[in-house]
Amino acid sequence: MKGIIFVIFKEFVESKYSKDVYGKVINELGNPAIVETGDYDDAVAIKACELVGKQVNKSAMDILNEYGRYFPVSPKVNAVYKIYFFKKNAKEFLLNMDYVHETITKTISNAKPPRFKYENTAPDKLEMTYTSPRNLGKFFENLVLGVADKYNEKVSIKPLASSEPNTHKIEITFLNKEKYVK
Repeated sequence: MKGIIFVIFKEFVESKYSKDVYGKVINELGNPAIVETGDYDDAVAIKACELVGKQVNKSAMDILNEYGRYFPVSPKVNAVYKIYFFKKNAKEFLLNMDYVHETITKTISNAKPPRFKYENTAPDKLEMTYTSPRNLGKFFENLVLGVADKYNEKVSIKPLASSEPNTHKIEITFLNKEKYVK
């Protein structure tokens, strides 16, 4: 996992909980130096979620899901990657996610971003498949909710069956009909 994920995680924990919570977590992790382009073991991210959860009486999965929803609205993400947010709505942005991940990571060594496939099934619906050996499907769902938040929209998410390994498929319904159905 790339260091930018941990930089945004720090921002998330400090803004949602406190600098003290983040300080205790990073201390328990051995005070690693976090560099945006550095490579970090995925297990460190999960451990960090566990440690935050312990501090605030939540599960690691709750923390990971909250972080997923936070990521698209993060001030740092919006400053660094603002060029990718110039889309008219959440659906348009989501349809661009695979390109964004591929473009951003092209020049980053050892980057292993998730991949996305799409089926544009109706003006207000999108089937989206997330593929990654990390198996962070619920994180992905919360990321979609965060994208909707970013665009001041409401969505519903329905998990769909997928026979492919390391995939998580969902149907997204965009509930702001006026933006999608003319």
